[in-house]
Amino acid sequence: MMRQAAATILLLLAAACAGPKTPPKGAPITVRAGVDRATATVNDELTYTIEVAHEPTIEVTLPEVGDRIEGLRIVDTGRDSATDETGRKVERRWYKLRGDIAGSYILPAVRIPYTTPEGEEKVAEAPQIFIELSAGEEKGKITEGLRDIKGIVVPPTPSPWPRRLGIAFLLLCAAAAGYAIYRYQTRPLPPPPPLPPHERFYADLAALERENLLARDEFQAFYFELSEIFRRYV
Repeated sequence: MMRQAAATILLLLAAACAGPKTPPKGAPITVRAGVDRATATVNDELTYTIEVAHEPTIEVTLPEVGDRIEGLRIVDTGRDSATDETGRKVERRWYKLRGDIAGSYILPAVRIPYTTPEGEEKVAEAPQIFIELSAGEEKGKITEGLRDIKGIVVPPTPSPWPRRLGIAFLLLCAAAAGYAIYRYQTRPLPPPPPLPPHERFYADLAALERENLLARDEFQAFYFELSEIFRRYV
């Protein structure tokens, strides 16, 4: 059964490898998107940059993607342009991001429309970017200088009579017996036995295949989900 699962994974990986390749060196337009670090802690500031380098004769529309960034706060944003040593125009849009909750985040793929000197409308695309935020160390400290509130001092009382102790003991035993009978009569039914690990493994692979990530060219999201499945069962 594990051989069959391994064969299925190899087929999925082979299909993923058939995706689009990186534009060749010297292409009329190149698009890059990235962050200064892919792993950080909560409240750390990350810089997300989208950069387009193109020939001056090409008209490029650099889109605004801030409204598509989910789960992360945008604390600052900006845009600039320059010309590199080869005469190509370089346009950048950047975002300063912070996360309040630990977890995994995905920055969306970016589609860059542009027009060739011949008037042909085309689109270049930068892939999705995955970010992992950890909780980090606890920074809060207990306030010093507070004094505990002391309870009221009660003067000692005489020991209760043995008869009262006997009555209290009998009442306690009766209450404990009644509570035990009640818990036994209202006990929940035992849960069904969990699925074996190999069945959960196949179910997760089937769920991943139903998402059609490869058909939508979301290769990095596919690799991320596949790695999570392996992390749970391998």
